[in-house]
Amino acid sequence: MDEKHLSGEEKRRRMKEQYKKELRERKEFLDKVKGLRRMQSINQALDQMNPEDDTQDWIDKLNQETAFNEARTEMAIESAKLEAEKADEEARFQMSEAEMQKLAAEEMVRKMKEEMEAEARGGLLSVEVTEEGEVTEKEEEADESAHDGPRRGMLDT
Repeated sequence: MDEKHLSGEEKRRRMKEQYKKELRERKEFLDKVKGLRRMQSINQALDQMNPEDDTQDWIDKLNQETAFNEARTEMAIESAKLEAEKADEEARFQMSEAEMQKLAAEEMVRKMKEEMEAEARGGLLSVEVTEEGEVTEKEEEADESAHDGPRRGMLDT
Protein backbone atom coordinates (compact mmCIF):
# COMPACT_ATOMS: atom_id res chain seq x y z
CA MET A 1 0.00 0.00 0.00
CA ASP A 2 0.96 3.46 -0.68
CA GLU A 3 1.57 6.00 2.01
CA LYS A 4 -1.23 8.02 0.58
CA HIS A 5 -3.69 5.22 1.11
CA LEU A 6 -2.74 4.47 4.75
CA SER A 7 -5.11 5.16 7.47
CA GLY A 8 -4.35 7.75 10.13
CA GLU A 9 -3.61 5.12 12.70
CA GLU A 10 -1.16 3.33 10.43
CA LYS A 11 0.61 6.60 9.67
CA ARG A 12 0.98 7.35 13.38
CA ARG A 13 2.37 3.86 14.01
CA ARG A 14 4.99 4.25 11.25
CA MET A 15 5.91 7.74 12.48
CA LYS A 16 6.19 6.39 16.02
CA GLU A 17 8.54 3.62 14.87
CA GLN A 18 10.60 6.17 12.89
CA TYR A 19 10.89 8.44 15.98
CA LYS A 20 11.90 5.48 18.17
CA LYS A 21 14.59 4.54 15.66
CA GLU A 22 15.92 8.10 15.55
CA LEU A 23 15.87 8.37 19.36
CA ARG A 24 17.79 5.09 19.69
CA GLU A 25 20.38 6.28 17.16
CA ARG A 26 20.68 9.62 18.97
CA LYS A 27 21.08 7.84 22.33
CA GLU A 28 23.74 5.54 20.88
CA PHE A 29 25.55 8.54 19.42
CA LEU A 30 25.47 10.40 22.78
CA ASP A 31 26.71 7.27 24.60
CA LYS A 32 29.59 7.01 22.11
CA VAL A 33 30.45 10.68 22.65
CA LYS A 34 30.37 10.19 26.42
CA GLY A 35 32.62 7.12 26.15
CA LEU A 36 35.03 8.96 23.85
CA ARG A 37 35.20 11.91 26.24
CA ARG A 38 35.94 9.53 29.12
CA MET A 39 38.64 7.81 27.07
CA GLN A 40 40.04 11.20 26.12
CA SER A 41 40.35 12.27 29.80
CA ILE A 42 41.98 8.93 30.64
CA ASN A 43 44.41 9.30 27.75
CA GLN A 44 45.26 12.84 28.82
CA ALA A 45 45.92 11.65 32.38
CA LEU A 46 48.15 8.89 31.07
CA ASP A 47 50.00 11.36 28.85
CA GLN A 48 50.60 13.64 31.84
CA MET A 49 52.01 10.81 33.90
CA ASN A 50 55.77 10.45 33.84
CA PRO A 51 56.42 7.24 31.94
CA GLU A 52 59.97 7.04 33.31
CA ASP A 53 60.95 4.10 35.45
CA ASP A 54 60.82 5.35 39.05
CA THR A 55 61.70 2.01 40.62
CA GLN A 56 65.02 3.33 41.90
CA ASP A 57 63.27 6.27 43.57
CA TRP A 58 60.99 3.85 45.42
CA ILE A 59 63.92 1.67 46.41
CA ASP A 60 65.81 4.73 47.71
CA LYS A 61 62.77 5.87 49.68
CA LEU A 62 62.29 2.41 51.20
CA ASN A 63 66.01 2.24 52.09
CA GLN A 64 65.78 5.63 53.78
CA GLU A 65 62.71 4.63 55.81
CA THR A 66 64.28 1.30 56.75
CA ALA A 67 67.52 2.96 57.91
CA PHE A 68 65.55 5.47 59.98
CA ASN A 69 63.47 2.72 61.63
CA GLU A 70 66.57 0.62 62.33
CA ALA A 71 68.30 3.61 63.92
CA ARG A 72 65.28 4.26 66.16
CA THR A 73 65.19 0.59 67.17
CA GLU A 74 68.91 0.51 68.00
CA MET A 75 68.58 3.71 70.05
CA ALA A 76 65.71 2.18 72.01
CA ILE A 77 67.72 -1.01 72.63
CA GLU A 78 70.77 0.99 73.78
CA SER A 79 68.61 3.07 76.08
CA ALA A 80 67.07 -0.06 77.58
CA LYS A 81 70.53 -1.58 78.08
CA LEU A 82 71.77 1.58 79.83
CA GLU A 83 68.74 1.58 82.11
CA ALA A 84 69.33 -2.09 82.94
CA GLU A 85 73.01 -1.44 83.66
CA LYS A 86 72.11 1.48 85.94
CA ALA A 87 69.62 -0.70 87.78
CA ASP A 88 72.22 -3.48 88.16
CA GLU A 89 74.83 -1.02 89.41
CA GLU A 90 72.39 0.47 91.91
CA ALA A 91 71.47 -3.02 93.12
CA ARG A 92 75.16 -3.94 93.52
CA PHE A 93 75.79 -0.70 95.40
CA GLN A 94 72.88 -1.33 97.74
CA MET A 95 74.01 -4.91 98.18
CA SER A 96 77.57 -3.83 99.01
CA GLU A 97 76.23 -1.32 101.57
CA ALA A 98 74.11 -4.06 103.11
CA GLU A 99 77.10 -6.41 103.15
CA MET A 100 79.23 -3.74 104.84
CA GLN A 101 76.54 -3.22 107.48
CA LYS A 102 76.29 -6.98 107.94
CA LEU A 103 80.07 -7.28 108.36
CA ALA A 104 80.10 -4.40 110.84
CA ALA A 105 77.28 -6.05 112.81
CA GLU A 106 79.08 -9.39 112.79
CA GLU A 107 82.24 -7.65 114.01
CA MET A 108 80.31 -5.99 116.82
CA VAL A 109 78.78 -9.32 117.84
CA ARG A 110 82.21 -10.94 117.81
CA LYS A 111 83.64 -8.16 119.97
CA MET A 112 80.73 -8.39 122.38
CA LYS A 113 81.28 -12.14 122.70
CA GLU A 114 84.99 -11.59 123.34
CA GLU A 115 84.12 -8.96 125.95
CA MET A 116 81.71 -11.30 127.67
CA GLU A 117 84.32 -14.07 127.67
CA ALA A 118 86.91 -11.66 129.07
CA GLU A 119 84.48 -10.63 131.82
CA ALA A 120 83.84 -14.24 132.56
CA ARG A 121 87.61 -14.73 132.98
CA GLY A 122 87.72 -11.82 135.40
CA GLY A 123 89.13 -9.05 133.22
CA LEU A 124 87.25 -6.27 131.50
CA LEU A 125 87.40 -5.54 127.81
CA SER A 126 87.09 -2.00 126.56
CA VAL A 127 86.20 -1.53 122.87
CA GLU A 128 86.90 1.63 120.91
CA VAL A 129 85.63 2.31 117.36
CA THR A 130 87.49 4.86 115.26
CA GLU A 131 85.91 7.09 112.63
CA GLU A 132 87.22 4.77 109.92
CA GLY A 133 85.22 1.91 111.43
CA GLU A 134 88.20 0.08 112.95
CA VAL A 135 87.60 -1.57 116.30
CA THR A 136 90.33 -1.64 118.92
CA GLU A 137 90.05 -3.39 122.26
CA LYS A 138 91.76 -2.89 125.55
CA GLU A 139 91.70 -5.29 128.43
CA GLU A 140 91.38 -3.67 131.83
CA GLU A 141 91.64 -5.00 135.35
CA ALA A 142 88.38 -5.45 137.16
CA ASP A 143 87.90 -3.02 140.04
CA GLU A 144 85.24 -4.82 142.07
CA SER A 145 85.16 -2.26 144.84
CA ALA A 146 84.20 0.66 142.55
CA HIS A 147 81.34 -1.14 140.82
CA ASP A 148 78.26 -2.91 142.05
CA GLY A 149 78.39 -5.58 139.34
CA PRO A 150 80.41 -6.65 136.35
CA ARG A 151 81.39 -3.76 134.13
CA ARG A 152 80.68 -3.79 130.42
CA GLY A 153 83.07 -2.39 127.83
CA MET A 154 82.48 1.14 126.69
CA LEU A 155 81.81 1.90 123.09
CA ASP A 156 83.20 5.27 121.96
CA THR A 157 81.78 6.74 118.80
